[in-house]
Amino acid sequence: MQLVQNIEKKLRETFKVDELEITNESHLHGGHSGNFQNPESYKRETHLKILVISNDFSDMSLVERHRKIEGLLAEERKKGLHALTLRAVTAKEVQDKPQLLDNFASPACRSKIVKK
Repeated sequence: MQLVQNIEKKLRETFKVDELEITNESHLHGGHSGNFQNPESYKRETHLKILVISNDFSDMSLVERHRKIEGLLAEERKKGLHALTLRAVTAKEVQDKPQLLDNFASPACRSKIVKK
């Protein structure tokens, strides 16, 4: 869980977060799960789903929000973060459109990597 903890720390230090949920979905993606025998391995956390609610996003477009978060996670990408499902919204957006939190599902993995 070191990668998830690092990401949570970065997001909380960068944004005034109202709500943050990070879900490790790596176990759902065969071939990317890495070495589960080594609990220190970053490769255990290859597929994450992140919901972050922050009013700091108020003046940012969706693309700007994603770019900002992806930029923060550049080092984690180098260490094995393979896929990121991201929802970055403001509290007002959620209040106005609660369905933004519905059906927040990750797409199916299309990798051809086969688990050995």
